[in-house]
Amino acid sequence: LDPFDHCIKEQLMVKYYVRYMDDFVILSNDKGFLKDIRSEIDDYLSNRLGLILNTNVVMINKRANGLRFLGSRIYPRLLRIKNESLKRCMMFTIA
Repeated sequence: LDPFDHCIKEQLMVKYYVRYMDDFVILSNDKGFLKDIRSEIDDYLSNRLGLILNTNVVMINKRANGLRFLGSRIYPRLLRIKNESLKRCMMFTIA
């Protein structure tokens, strides 16, 4: 997905972008910008990489509602980890 990273940062000029494996987050205060680049991202992934966005998890949301990412919910001043994820982490630290 390195070419995708370059497209996001250099062509679409996204300032705040985070990717881990196949999960990614784009942050912006401009809702219109996010709506515009969503279709460009979808086109890039499908035409150049043969990938499809999962429309069940793609969302444009306000930061006050929190961001679901990598088994947690991230708020401006708070991080909440799912119970299942926390239990899984505890299992690995005990063993």
